[in-house]
Amino acid sequence: MGDFLSAFHIHIIPRNDEESSDERSDDGAREKLILLIAKICKDFRGVALKESDGKLIYAFDQVSFATQAAMAIQIEADAL
Repeated sequence: MGDFLSAFHIHIIPRNDEESSDERSDDGAREKLILLIAKICKDFRGVALKESDGKLIYAFDQVSFATQAAMAIQIEADAL
């Protein structure tokens, strides 16, 4: 098990340019983000420790992997 933890809390902020944001579209966006986080953390050797209510915790063997994963997630999430 890794010594370095990264925690992610998913909170979808509705866009202002959308007329109506429904719960189903928010759930779809949340699911995309969860899958993105899981993929990127796996790419950087992260191991999922816990997932519940939009909170994700991953363990990494090196702090550099945790940092690189967090940066990659931010870049990809901004593109969504």
